[in-house]
Amino acid sequence: MSIFPASLQLDELNKNWRPQAESAIGMHFIEVGENSLTAELTVGEAMLQPHGIMHGGFSCLIGEGLGSVAGNLCLKDPTLAVVGQNLQALHLRPAKPGDVLRARVQPVHIGRRSQIWETEIRDRRSDKLIARVTLTVAVVERPS
Repeated sequence: MSIFPASLQLDELNKNWRPQAESAIGMHFIEVGENSLTAELTVGEAMLQPHGIMHGGFSCLIGEGLGSVAGNLCLKDPTLAVVGQNLQALHLRPAKPGDVLRARVQPVHIGRRSQIWETEIRDRRSDKLIARVTLTVAVVERPS
């Protein structure tokens, strides 16, 4: 049984749930699994640090965005929302301009007051792990 709404479709996910910052770097959802969401993006020139590889902050942006979307989607109570509490990123190998990255988020813990989401960011071609981002969110009353 899926942790996400049964009616959730990719077009709705990309239209209504994709965060603005992630949208700006070209990230788009490609798959909704029973307990995971998967997105892709291509590393662009604006994402590079001075050494010509992707800045690690973009891995953090991807992990926080995917974890926040997944966390909000699995909530059953519409008066609640998730907000970030802690973000940890482990950068394992560089991503270069033109690399297509595939990011998949899955839950580690889904509780009443907190959730933990782990995102693996991989090179689509080689399937090598680029980064692993762990996001802890608090479940709070949705702001008015």
